[in-house]
Amino acid sequence: MPNGIQELESKLQQATNDEEKIELLSELAWHLVNINPKRGGELSQEAYLLAQTIGYTYGIAKSLRAQAACLSFLSQYRAALEKAELAVGLFRQLKDTPGLALAKIILAECDTKLGLFKEAIEMYTKAYKLYEILGERCSQTTILTSMGKIFQNIGDYEKAVDYHLKALSLDPDKDSLNTAGVLSNLADVYFALGKYKTSLDYLTRAIHIYKLQEHLYGITKCLGKIGDIYLTLNQLDKAEEFYTKSFGCSYNFQDKEGQASCLISFGKLYIQKCNYEKAEKSFRAGYEAAQKISHKHFMAEAKLGLGRVRKMEEKWDEAIEHFNYALTLGKELNLHNIVFESHRYLCLVFEKLEDYKAALEHHKLFYAVKTKIFSEEAERKTKNLLLQHELEEFKREAEIYRLKNVELVSANENLEVTTLALKEANAENQLLLERLREQAETLERLVTYDGLTGLANRRHFDEQFEYEFRRTRRYKRPLSIAMSDIDFFKKVNDNFSHQVGDEVLKKVASIFRENVRAGDLVARYGGEEFVFIFTETNKESAIRAAEKIRKAIEDYDWSNVHAGLKVTISIGVAEDAGFDGCDELIAAADSKLYEAKRNGRNQVRA
Repeated sequence: MPNGIQELESKLQQATNDEEKIELLSELAWHLVNINPKRGGELSQEAYLLAQTIGYTYGIAKSLRAQAACLSFLSQYRAALEKAELAVGLFRQLKDTPGLALAKIILAECDTKLGLFKEAIEMYTKAYKLYEILGERCSQTTILTSMGKIFQNIGDYEKAVDYHLKALSLDPDKDSLNTAGVLSNLADVYFALGKYKTSLDYLTRAIHIYKLQEHLYGITKCLGKIGDIYLTLNQLDKAEEFYTKSFGCSYNFQDKEGQASCLISFGKLYIQKCNYEKAEKSFRAGYEAAQKISHKHFMAEAKLGLGRVRKMEEKWDEAIEHFNYALTLGKELNLHNIVFESHRYLCLVFEKLEDYKAALEHHKLFYAVKTKIFSEEAERKTKNLLLQHELEEFKREAEIYRLKNVELVSANENLEVTTLALKEANAENQLLLERLREQAETLERLVTYDGLTGLANRRHFDEQFEYEFRRTRRYKRPLSIAMSDIDFFKKVNDNFSHQVGDEVLKKVASIFRENVRAGDLVARYGGEEFVFIFTETNKESAIRAAEKIRKAIEDYDWSNVHAGLKVTISIGVAEDAGFDGCDELIAAADSKLYEAKRNGRNQVRA
């Protein structure tokens, strides 16, 4: 039991009057919200009854607020909403601004869980203004995080990221629950953009903080999200492992929302395993669990899943019924993802039924909603916001980007003026011009190439890959990529030193350069991971090229770097055929890389 709770328990036993007892009961209940909400609810009810008996208005308000929070964590959202509304009224009557602001947050949380997103945003905004007046940045951070989550739920990733990054900038404590919440939410955005490894990294960091804070609810949610990543990468055993852990935590914690979420996830897992009987049972159980707590978002997810099962079984009428139900809920809650998935599946069903008019109508609606969510402009802005966050974390890179964006833009804007001035200047000014050019070239090189290996960096790769992908589609030419990872690189650092590790990275990069064609691109993707773009290359040729690179690394005499050193790499290869976007192709290559590592490393998989 955390020390704060033990201290409150001790004070409660020594309480000398009713008011003190009410205060301690409510405070203890509040501390138990995310640890043991059932007991917290019992204590807050005891405080409420005692406060009613002696007519202690402040005690009534405080106990109602604690009850609302505990009921919300137990997924009893309607009851929680009623308690929170009563608490808001009493705190307003008492002119207690801090108490009112916190009660409004709980009210907004209940609105969110019930799918009342507009009402939730309004309530969060009011609470934010109160905390702004009070100067409580920590609470402002909590609100920004929650508002970002709402925009995530409705598919507005640009606004979601904006709110999350604002929240992160307000909280100086990198191990706070707010920071963990932001990291978890940013992981969702990266997941939606297909950046699965980055998403997994953020979730791992969030779990570390949640464990430090003994926040079981947060751990449970993150475990389920990790399961989603492995499911998307078709690593079904890993997905099942994390879903099982998440469900176990939810069950022990009496988190009914978490249980509903896990059951729906199991349904998706069983669909991928082609076990439609188990999938149907899981989706039905998930729907019933969501219905009991009035969680319409999960109800829509479950219905969508049931529709997919019936579609696979070619039970078309039932499939249409389930998809239409999900579509109705999606429209009601403004859940763009549910809406466009429902239209997509309805289009496929009507195609099978040869009702091409209905299929075309749903295809148009699907495309319209998908375009709204995943428009290039919105995705570009979202990625830019995420990039800003990454730059803040890695200050050295941020400084490079800042110099490029500020100094080079300024130089370009004043190019004509500078050129005219320099023509009239003396030899000293000519020297200055040369130095400016050298500085510009240096800055350009720094933002294009990795400082350690001299290979293209992640930013340059992203730009070049997007260009090559579009060119390939336009001219219908082959394109392949390969993801590579140095096997057991951590052991190199641990056993030989980080300096040796750096020398290994530089030598690996050198070997890569020697073994690719002039038209290919090799980039450092991050850490010990590298990526290759093989232009005008089909999968078979890319496999041969990757095998040549793998063997070159294996055959190199690594004792030149350090005695006793041996280095190998694993490579995953994928071709662009059949993929709709760049991220999907990268994910496919990444999946094959993991396959190579799982099967013993030092090999190529495609």
